[in-house]
Amino acid sequence: QNRNSNLGADLYSRNNGTAEESDGQSRGFGDSRTPREWTNGARDGRDDDDDARLRRTLCIVSVLVLSAAVIALGLGLSMNNPPGRNFIRSDEIGFIYPQPTPGNLIPTPRPTLPIWNTPAPVMGRTREDQISNRLFNLLSDPRVLNDGVVTPQRKAYEFLVYKGIEWDPSDLNLDIAFVIMSLLYGFSAEQKNETKVKWLIPGLDLCEYTGVICEPKITETVYQPGIQERIRIKKLDWHDMNFTGTIVEEIRHLYHDLESLDLSKNMIYGNIPEGLFDLKQLKVLELGNNNMYGRLSTGIGNLRNLEKIGLYENDFSTNIPTEIGLMTSLQFAFLDSTGFIGTIPTEIGELTSVEEFQIYNNFLTGTIPREMGYLTSLRKIRLYRNSFRG
Repeated sequence: QNRNSNLGADLYSRNNGTAEESDGQSRGFGDSRTPREWTNGARDGRDDDDDARLRRTLCIVSVLVLSAAVIALGLGLSMNNPPGRNFIRSDEIGFIYPQPTPGNLIPTPRPTLPIWNTPAPVMGRTREDQISNRLFNLLSDPRVLNDGVVTPQRKAYEFLVYKGIEWDPSDLNLDIAFVIMSLLYGFSAEQKNETKVKWLIPGLDLCEYTGVICEPKITETVYQPGIQERIRIKKLDWHDMNFTGTIVEEIRHLYHDLESLDLSKNMIYGNIPEGLFDLKQLKVLELGNNNMYGRLSTGIGNLRNLEKIGLYENDFSTNIPTEIGLMTSLQFAFLDSTGFIGTIPTEIGELTSVEEFQIYNNFLTGTIPREMGYLTSLRKIRLYRNSFRG
């Protein structure tokens, strides 16, 4: 009986082991582990899956947090510099003309565009933004419109925004108005509003300004609001107006129509701006009897349509540029008492249309060039009070 009992136990143990082995193979797909071992392995696999899902969740959360931070930063920047404001406020930079730093860059002036080009639709949140965007292309230095800066350009901008409410940002003549107002504020004309003059008055047509002579307006098509009339300023006659101050560079934007500029008999000082020599349609330039000084630019040779020039009674203290020979349309030259030094350039012989040439009371030296004999149209010439020899 004992023998049979042992034999039965042995058979049971073998059969049971075989069953567990086959069961393990069927559950583990060839795995020879016991059910308990297989269960522990499955639990470990589920733990690995949970870790992977946790890592993916953390990555997604991190990306979302980073995106939210970037969006918040962008919103903050747009609040400090809303669309349309292209200029740095003086309270942001601390002083008027800062040095650019990585955190506070001053915008580079955009390429100058002809002001008679059809203006594109003006972008910006407010009328102020739209006007500032429109005028940005005209500026020789964007900083002149900074908040808190006292410049002729800033005064003209504030007039257009706050006083000249009739000026629409898409108005074809807004650019011309800005240039004329900048010139007047540059001469402190707002202090000269007397009964005999009219300018810088809200609602006053630009062609009704004292000394502004316009040609008949021409019709042009613009984006908005459609058909407009473009102002054509042919002459600025502001002589003997008791003006002080300097000529702003933005005068260059009048070069499409302006033919005559008379600023004589004032108290204007400083250099002749380079922008003035871009007025290629100019036929008459009168700057005499002022307090102007400095070097006479070689850009004077660009004024090839000029017929009359008056620079007398100033203090340029410079040589006569050889480019004067390019002014082949010149008929009358009044260059006396200008402080010119050096010699008369031989290129003077190219001025075959000149009828009157006055260059007396200067500091010129050397000999009178023989090329002056080529001035076949000459009727009057004055060379005295110089230091010529020979």
